[in-house]
Amino acid sequence: MTEGRDRRRLALIGTPIWAVLVLGFIVMLGDRPLSFAGRTASDIGAPTGRAALVYRDRENAFFQWGTRIYTEPLLTPHYAKVVYITERQRSDRARVFEAAGALLRDYAEVDVFLAVHGERALRRGFKMLPHRERLRLVYSTGCADARYGAAWTALGADAFVGHDGRMSVSPLFYVYFLRRWIEGHPLAEAVQQANAQMKTRLWWGAWLVGGDALGEALVSQTTARIVGDAQQRIGR
Repeated sequence: MTEGRDRRRLALIGTPIWAVLVLGFIVMLGDRPLSFAGRTASDIGAPTGRAALVYRDRENAFFQWGTRIYTEPLLTPHYAKVVYITERQRSDRARVFEAAGALLRDYAEVDVFLAVHGERALRRGFKMLPHRERLRLVYSTGCADARYGAAWTALGADAFVGHDGRMSVSPLFYVYFLRRWIEGHPLAEAVQQANAQMKTRLWWGAWLVGGDALGEALVSQTTARIVGDAQQRIGR
């Protein structure tokens, strides 16, 4: 009995620690530390007036947790307010629109990060909100969501970033993109660099499993593109 409790305790403590170590290893192996970026807070400007909304849709709890521990600490220092919503049940989706409405009312610039499998229903909800012209960047990890870029910019967003492929490995792009965005790179530069980082890592991983054809297919499916203002950045 005691041995069983000890194993459960070890799993509860060890699993999060192991996940953090693995995530740190992946980022550090494939990217330089943020402290080496050559930018400072003064380059980005004070976060007053800008807010961020992050929505993680239904997934297994481990992936939901991993998305949050990576995203929230990166965004928080660079926005006056960050609202992070994880969908546990269907009613949580309504919270996205409530939070978006409040942020659009209170802040001049609102960036939206959608860690989702598809954003179509979300866009319909945003369409009902006032002050949509305050939407600045909308990014979606959803497969084939790049086709909605023009709809988001027509809705009021300055720019949309998404992926064309229906087999997109977008979380890999997201890891590199978010780091460059909060460093203050122009959107075009952040997307270009994140695509390059993604291409190298994804191609080699896919090549080991299925050769050149699989590597090229997944890279093509995962490559992100911008619709709208490609020169905007997080701060000044």
